[in-house]
Amino acid sequence: MTIHPVLESSFFRITGIIVVLLAMFTFWMLLVCYGDTYTFWALAESATYVGLLSLAGFLYWYMYNYLPTFYLQLAFALLVQAIALAVVYGYLLIFGSDLLPGFSANIPLYLAFGLLCWLSLALWYHGLWQSALSESEEPEVTLPEPEESHEIIDRISVKEGARIHIIQREELLCIRACGDYVMLVTA
Repeated sequence: MTIHPVLESSFFRITGIIVVLLAMFTFWMLLVCYGDTYTFWALAESATYVGLLSLAGFLYWYMYNYLPTFYLQLAFALLVQAIALAVVYGYLLIFGSDLLPGFSANIPLYLAFGLLCWLSLALWYHGLWQSALSESEEPEVTLPEPEESHEIIDRISVKEGARIHIIQREELLCIRACGDYVMLVTA
Protein backbone atom coordinates (compact mmCIF):
# COMPACT_ATOMS: atom_id res chain seq x y z
CA MET A 1 0.00 0.00 0.00
CA THR A 2 1.35 3.39 -0.94
CA ILE A 3 1.72 6.19 1.55
CA HIS A 4 -0.97 8.86 1.62
CA PRO A 5 0.04 11.91 -0.46
CA VAL A 6 -0.70 14.28 2.43
CA LEU A 7 1.69 12.35 4.68
CA GLU A 8 4.55 12.29 2.14
CA SER A 9 6.09 15.60 3.12
CA SER A 10 5.52 18.60 5.33
CA PHE A 11 4.78 20.72 2.26
CA PHE A 12 1.80 18.50 1.40
CA ARG A 13 0.64 18.56 5.04
CA ILE A 14 0.68 22.35 5.14
CA THR A 15 -1.02 22.53 1.74
CA GLY A 16 -3.72 20.11 2.92
CA ILE A 17 -4.36 22.14 6.07
CA ILE A 18 -4.59 25.35 4.04
CA VAL A 19 -7.02 23.75 1.57
CA VAL A 20 -9.25 22.47 4.40
CA LEU A 21 -9.24 25.90 6.08
CA LEU A 22 -9.99 27.60 2.76
CA ALA A 23 -12.89 25.19 2.12
CA MET A 24 -14.15 25.81 5.65
CA PHE A 25 -14.01 29.59 5.18
CA THR A 26 -15.68 29.37 1.76
CA PHE A 27 -18.50 27.21 3.08
CA TRP A 28 -18.90 29.47 6.10
CA MET A 29 -19.29 32.47 3.80
CA LEU A 30 -21.79 30.57 1.63
CA LEU A 31 -23.87 29.69 4.68
CA VAL A 32 -23.80 33.28 5.99
CA CYS A 33 -24.45 35.02 2.66
CA TYR A 34 -26.71 32.57 0.82
CA GLY A 35 -27.91 30.25 3.56
CA ASP A 36 -29.08 33.07 5.82
CA THR A 37 -27.52 31.37 8.85
CA TYR A 38 -26.21 33.07 11.97
CA THR A 39 -22.47 33.67 11.90
CA PHE A 40 -21.60 31.46 14.87
CA TRP A 41 -23.80 28.56 13.76
CA ALA A 42 -22.55 28.87 10.19
CA LEU A 43 -18.99 28.59 11.49
CA ALA A 44 -19.89 25.54 13.59
CA GLU A 45 -21.75 23.88 10.70
CA SER A 46 -18.94 24.66 8.28
CA ALA A 47 -16.24 23.33 10.60
CA THR A 48 -18.18 20.14 11.28
CA TYR A 49 -19.20 19.47 7.69
CA VAL A 50 -15.83 20.21 6.10
CA GLY A 51 -14.02 18.42 8.93
CA LEU A 52 -16.05 15.25 8.37
CA LEU A 53 -15.58 15.50 4.61
CA SER A 54 -11.82 15.90 4.97
CA LEU A 55 -11.62 12.97 7.40
CA ALA A 56 -13.61 10.78 5.02
CA GLY A 57 -11.51 12.04 2.11
CA PHE A 58 -8.34 11.10 3.97
CA LEU A 59 -9.68 7.59 4.57
CA TYR A 60 -10.92 7.34 0.96
CA TRP A 61 -7.29 7.06 -0.20
CA TYR A 62 -7.01 3.71 1.56
CA MET A 63 -10.41 2.52 0.32
CA TYR A 64 -9.85 3.45 -3.32
CA ASN A 65 -8.68 -0.05 -4.32
CA TYR A 66 -11.72 -1.65 -2.71
CA LEU A 67 -14.20 0.47 -4.65
CA PRO A 68 -13.41 -0.56 -8.23
CA THR A 69 -16.61 0.53 -9.99
CA PHE A 70 -18.03 3.97 -10.46
CA TYR A 71 -21.28 3.03 -8.75
CA LEU A 72 -19.53 1.91 -5.56
CA GLN A 73 -17.54 5.14 -5.49
CA LEU A 74 -20.74 7.14 -6.03
CA ALA A 75 -22.53 5.22 -3.28
CA PHE A 76 -19.61 5.85 -0.92
CA ALA A 77 -19.63 9.58 -1.75
CA LEU A 78 -23.37 9.81 -1.08
CA LEU A 79 -22.96 7.84 2.16
CA VAL A 80 -20.28 10.27 3.34
CA GLN A 81 -22.55 13.21 2.47
CA ALA A 82 -25.47 11.63 4.34
CA ILE A 83 -23.37 10.93 7.44
CA ALA A 84 -21.97 14.48 7.49
CA LEU A 85 -25.47 15.95 7.09
CA ALA A 86 -26.79 13.67 9.84
CA VAL A 87 -24.06 14.78 12.26
CA VAL A 88 -24.72 18.47 11.57
CA TYR A 89 -28.48 17.89 11.91
CA GLY A 90 -27.92 15.99 15.15
CA TYR A 91 -26.01 18.71 16.94
CA LEU A 92 -28.37 21.40 15.62
CA LEU A 93 -31.21 19.34 17.06
CA ILE A 94 -29.42 19.11 20.41
CA PHE A 95 -28.33 22.76 20.70
CA GLY A 96 -31.09 24.70 19.04
CA SER A 97 -34.29 23.47 17.48
CA ASP A 98 -35.05 26.94 16.08
CA LEU A 99 -32.17 26.46 13.59
CA LEU A 100 -33.65 23.36 11.92
CA PRO A 101 -35.86 25.14 9.33
CA GLY A 102 -32.80 27.01 8.10
CA PHE A 103 -30.84 23.78 7.96
CA SER A 104 -33.40 21.99 5.81
CA ALA A 105 -33.41 24.94 3.40
CA ASN A 106 -29.61 24.72 3.14
CA ILE A 107 -29.41 21.00 2.30
CA PRO A 108 -28.99 21.68 -1.47
CA LEU A 109 -26.14 24.06 -0.61
CA TYR A 110 -24.52 21.38 1.56
CA LEU A 111 -24.85 18.73 -1.13
CA ALA A 112 -23.60 20.93 -3.97
CA PHE A 113 -20.56 22.09 -2.01
CA GLY A 114 -19.81 18.65 -0.56
CA LEU A 115 -20.14 16.76 -3.83
CA LEU A 116 -17.96 19.27 -5.69
CA CYS A 117 -15.28 18.97 -3.02
CA TRP A 118 -15.56 15.19 -3.08
CA LEU A 119 -15.37 15.11 -6.88
CA SER A 120 -12.19 17.19 -6.92
CA LEU A 121 -10.65 14.95 -4.26
CA ALA A 122 -11.65 11.76 -6.10
CA LEU A 123 -10.23 13.07 -9.38
CA TRP A 124 -6.97 14.02 -7.66
CA TYR A 125 -6.69 10.56 -6.10
CA HIS A 126 -7.50 8.91 -9.43
CA GLY A 127 -4.78 10.92 -11.16
CA LEU A 128 -2.25 9.97 -8.49
CA TRP A 129 -3.18 6.28 -8.74
CA GLN A 130 -2.93 6.36 -12.54
CA SER A 131 0.49 8.01 -12.48
CA ALA A 132 1.72 5.51 -9.87
CA LEU A 133 0.33 2.66 -11.94
CA SER A 134 1.96 3.90 -15.14
CA GLU A 135 5.32 4.27 -13.37
CA SER A 136 5.19 0.79 -11.87
CA GLU A 137 4.18 -0.96 -15.07
CA GLU A 138 6.79 -0.34 -17.68
CA PRO A 139 5.52 -1.70 -20.95
CA GLU A 140 7.64 -4.48 -22.33
CA VAL A 141 8.46 -3.94 -25.94
CA THR A 142 8.34 -7.24 -27.73
CA LEU A 143 8.97 -7.29 -31.39
CA PRO A 144 7.27 -10.03 -33.32
CA GLU A 145 9.73 -12.52 -34.69
CA PRO A 146 9.86 -12.34 -38.45
CA GLU A 147 8.48 -15.46 -39.97
CA GLU A 148 10.73 -16.87 -42.61
CA SER A 149 8.87 -17.57 -45.77
CA HIS A 150 10.14 -20.59 -47.60
CA GLU A 151 7.66 -20.30 -50.39
CA ILE A 152 9.20 -19.55 -53.75
CA ILE A 153 6.87 -17.82 -56.15
CA ASP A 154 6.83 -18.58 -59.86
CA ARG A 155 5.38 -15.31 -61.11
CA ILE A 156 4.90 -11.64 -60.21
CA SER A 157 1.79 -9.65 -61.05
CA VAL A 158 2.39 -6.02 -62.09
CA LYS A 159 -0.30 -3.41 -62.66
CA GLU A 160 0.43 -0.80 -65.30
CA GLY A 161 -2.41 1.67 -65.69
CA ALA A 162 -5.53 -0.43 -66.19
CA ARG A 163 -3.65 -3.51 -67.39
CA ILE A 164 -2.15 -6.30 -65.30
CA HIS A 165 0.98 -8.10 -66.47
CA ILE A 166 2.12 -11.49 -65.21
CA ILE A 167 5.90 -11.88 -65.29
CA GLN A 168 7.43 -15.33 -64.95
CA ARG A 169 10.38 -15.76 -62.62
CA GLU A 170 12.59 -17.08 -65.41
CA GLU A 171 12.10 -13.83 -67.40
CA LEU A 172 13.47 -11.56 -64.62
CA LEU A 173 17.02 -10.34 -65.04
CA CYS A 174 17.20 -7.70 -62.31
CA ILE A 175 15.04 -6.01 -59.66
CA ARG A 176 15.88 -2.40 -58.72
CA ALA A 177 14.17 -0.77 -55.75
CA CYS A 178 14.15 2.93 -54.96
CA GLY A 179 11.89 3.98 -52.08
CA ASP A 180 8.36 2.85 -52.84
CA TYR A 181 9.06 2.07 -56.48
CA VAL A 182 10.44 -1.13 -57.97
CA MET A 183 11.81 -1.53 -61.46
CA LEU A 184 11.70 -5.02 -62.93
CA VAL A 185 14.13 -5.67 -65.76
CA THR A 186 13.08 -8.57 -67.96
CA ALA A 187 14.70 -10.32 -70.91
